[in-house]
Amino acid sequence: MVEPAETRSRSSSTIDGGNFGAPPKPADPATVQLAEWPKLGDGDRKKIVGAIGQFTKSDKSLHAPAHKRLVELGDLAAPLVMLAVSDRTPEANPPLYAVLDELLQPRHAALMARETKKPQSELRRYLTLRLIRFRDPAQVPTLQELTKDKDEQTTFYASLGLLALQQKDALPATLAYTRSHWAEVTNLVAEVLPAARSTEAADWVLAAIGKGSAVEQMAGLRLLRYLLPKERAAELKPFLKASNHTVLREAINAARVVHGEDPIENLPVFQAVKHQQEWLKKL
Repeated sequence: MVEPAETRSRSSSTIDGGNFGAPPKPADPATVQLAEWPKLGDGDRKKIVGAIGQFTKSDKSLHAPAHKRLVELGDLAAPLVMLAVSDRTPEANPPLYAVLDELLQPRHAALMARETKKPQSELRRYLTLRLIRFRDPAQVPTLQELTKDKDEQTTFYASLGLLALQQKDALPATLAYTRSHWAEVTNLVAEVLPAARSTEAADWVLAAIGKGSAVEQMAGLRLLRYLLPKERAAELKPFLKASNHTVLREAINAARVVHGEDPIENLPVFQAVKHQQEWLKKL
């Protein structure tokens, strides 16, 4: 198992022990997209900038009132909060992301897509992560463009979001990143990818790993946890007969998740044999 990357002081946009901020509801096709951010009235800018400034104060008791004030201002505050996100001082971004987690919802997706063109890599990363959790098919072109981003996490988020929207071309990049960063992205994959669970998506993965190496099969089986329909679980049997422990463990975990059970990420070898026999009988 790959160890988690060195902890960084970012926010819900940075993979951090599975804490990805407030889960938004998936986009409803009937959702009317906001075309423009509302214009600021007299005094609005001063209120918003003043509240944002409270996050820079060492007195943490000022943060909660500032957060509340910005959330109450709603759409008026969002553009300035995003503008405040900084690449130079990423450690100052988490309070801003916490506000944006509450402000940015599926109806803002089109406006968020515009903001992904901004120069701050920290902002692009955050917005990409937020967008993929909306699972909005209208954002496929935006996510495709973001797969070309210079930031590795941003490109992964975009690829994962595209795969969750059943875009086959995103599979290789998703497999490659999760293969070497699984401990970091486990919770995010579990949250986003089940939206694509289907015969078609499962076929893509099975075709990609059928004759692959043990490492490739391991990575593919992790994705199959969330893509393989339950009625096709018997297709895991060849992997459940694998002599390689890593492949066997991931086949067991795929079977468990497909059947509504939690995975056992660090399944010991001596326990794997018992689970192997149980699942071979069940399937």
